[in-house]
Amino acid sequence: MQAKKSGIYYGWVIVAIAAVSALLTTSSTIYSFGLFTHPISQEFKLSRSTFNWGFILFSIANGISAPIIGSLADRVSVRWIMMIGAVLLGGSLITLSFSNSLLLNSILIAGPFALGFVMCGTLCGYVLVARWFVAKRGRAMAIAALGQSASGLIGTPAIAALLQYSGWRPSMLIIGAFVGVVLFILGFLVRDRPHPGENDEELTKNASEEAQTPSDEPVWSVGQLLQSGRFWSLFFSVAIIMSIVSTLMVTLVPYGIEQGLTPVYAATLISWVSLSGILAKFGLAAIADRFERSKLMAICAIMLALFNFALLLEPSYWMLLLTCAVAGFALGTSFPLVAAIVADRFGARSYGTTMGMLAPGIALSAALASGFIAKVFDHTGDYTIAFATFMGLLVLSAALLLYSDRKPRGEKSVEALASG
Repeated sequence: MQAKKSGIYYGWVIVAIAAVSALLTTSSTIYSFGLFTHPISQEFKLSRSTFNWGFILFSIANGISAPIIGSLADRVSVRWIMMIGAVLLGGSLITLSFSNSLLLNSILIAGPFALGFVMCGTLCGYVLVARWFVAKRGRAMAIAALGQSASGLIGTPAIAALLQYSGWRPSMLIIGAFVGVVLFILGFLVRDRPHPGENDEELTKNASEEAQTPSDEPVWSVGQLLQSGRFWSLFFSVAIIMSIVSTLMVTLVPYGIEQGLTPVYAATLISWVSLSGILAKFGLAAIADRFERSKLMAICAIMLALFNFALLLEPSYWMLLLTCAVAGFALGTSFPLVAAIVADRFGARSYGTTMGMLAPGIALSAALASGFIAKVFDHTGDYTIAFATFMGLLVLSAALLLYSDRKPRGEKSVEALASG
């Protein structure tokens, strides 16, 4: 007999933990790279290409570590993974704040800094949400992803203000200590999965829905994923979109400064993207379980292509804010849509492994995109060629997403392929 439920379903606590973890990890890593570009480049006398090697190393290390962490998350306690990751991420930032060695900085970024990001970030957060929700998985993923958008709205302005009044070294020290402690506490509060008889409330209320529970889902191995045409079409489309998203977020503040904005005003571009992303996630939470998610993701890719076109026109500040709002809608929905698509197609039991297998493509593409845009800027003084290239790639990714909806001719069924 199933015990009567009382109080809040703990799955929603998991969603909150995933959201706050995403806010802290994204604010202190991807979104802060752009804010630290000018002060660190000036102190160490680095070109844009040389500085961007930090982001390239970070991206490559993510790609290498994510499959390992993703596989571990399906087999061991996510709680311990997140707590260890908090120590690595916070400790790396604190050490970077004291370092005067580019070699040491590179080792830290490519090692514990990147590893801590993967262990505490969206990968493990979404693994947990996929386990705790089935019927309303799209809604839960969208709410959990609010943390990524809030990082631009809350984290980026806070870091920008801290940099303005304290300098980059004290700022990084404060960020490292704060992020490390809070993430460790959040990891301690994690429960890896529901107890027997403890179910997603929406699933039990809607028993007529044909949704598999995690225990009924097939388990995909790495080899079986590599045989799936749907995995590969998703792999390439997600790699293109996510790498361009991360590159644009790193580039947006320097782009604004080069357009004549002050660092604080340039940081408002990311805040505007984030505000729009938060509103978009609320909308996605309402519709994500009603529409085909791959088609929604393709729309996001087209919107990002239009954003790159707008950047080519070098718009005024107010027009730039408007285009950032459009980009924010696409950015805000793309992360939770990918998470939900993976969980839908490959199941909660294989979620960590599948997301981990997507990560190398995202990381390699992000490294290439970041290096490409930096080289373009160093050689031409602007981003025209890069933005035009990104436009074409995003249109291609939209086509791949629509193709990935179709089961390739001759491919085995999900159950047959996953069961070997």
